Amino acid sequence: MTQNAPNIEIVEVDRIEFTAIPDENTILTQLQAHEIDLEWNAPVSQYPSLQKLTAYRLTLTPFTQYSQLAFNLRTPALADVQVRRALAYATNVDAYIQKITHSVQIRAATDQPEYSWAYAPNLPRYNYDPQKAGALLDAAGWRMGPDGIRQKDGRKLQLVAANVSGSSNGNAVFVSLQREWHDVGVDLEIKNYISSLFFSAYNAGGILMTGKFDVALYSWINGEDPDDSTQFMCDQMPPGGQNTYHFCDKTLDAAEQVALNSYEIAVRKRAYATIQYRLVDREPLMVLWFARRIDLFNTDLQGFRPAHTVTDLWNSWAWSI
Repeated sequence: MTQNAPNIEIVEVDRIEFTAIPDENTILTQLQAHEIDLEWNAPVSQYPSLQKLTAYRLTLTPFTQYSQLAFNLRTPALADVQVRRALAYATNVDAYIQKITHSVQIRAATDQPEYSWAYAPNLPRYNYDPQKAGALLDAAGWRMGPDGIRQKDGRKLQLVAANVSGSSNGNAVFVSLQREWHDVGVDLEIKNYISSLFFSAYNAGGILMTGKFDVALYSWINGEDPDDSTQFMCDQMPPGGQNTYHFCDKTLDAAEQVALNSYEIAVRKRAYATIQYRLVDREPLMVLWFARRIDLFNTDLQGFRPAHTVTDLWNSWAWSI
């Protein structure tokens, strides 16, 4: 005599209660108590703890969001591409990914993710090489001073970096960055700003938009289309655009125009390859990594499908539990 399996009722989701919980530890406690069915875009700092939870499924979804060190080219020292390249060689990005992001994030060379049709493969990378960084700074005329800080024409190589207050990842990056850049003769001062001031508009005195920084750490989220003209074209500097680097390159501009005015994928792909190579060569920004979005959800939840470019709620009509 066999026993029938118990009936399991699958209920379509007709309501989602979405709650903003500002404290990461509170969220973790509620997950451990199974008071939450889904955490969207969980903090990378808690990845090791989230892996230990039971009755949840954890996913890592590559997302069109990259973290960057933005250089302000109006800063005299950073106007020299050799200095920007040197700073890139002086930055141990692979160690940041491993130690700070617990190997969640993906190393990147430029602003297009590997899964995009516009991605240009085999881009050169600035792998960690303090000796090469020092040689480039020497060639640019920045000689090591007796105090361990480089000097040129009576000026020390001192830079001010802007960070968002309360960012655990940002703080960890800058702790390492200060040490690594100091090793090659660069003095880096960190200034923290509340998010609302850091990202404010030009007329409101926003730190990024008004260029009140030499180096800034922040993220950028791409759309489905690879268009990045508002960030990098010569006519897109604030207040008229998002070119907070104050970067201008005629070759890149010409490629952006081709990409903006063509409907042919092959033509646009070639244009974006040119743009990416120019960004790596001229290095107005150092792309650190592309994010993999961490989502944690109840194993009973069916139909949850994280996406590369949109909110995880995009297909909630198909969820059941």
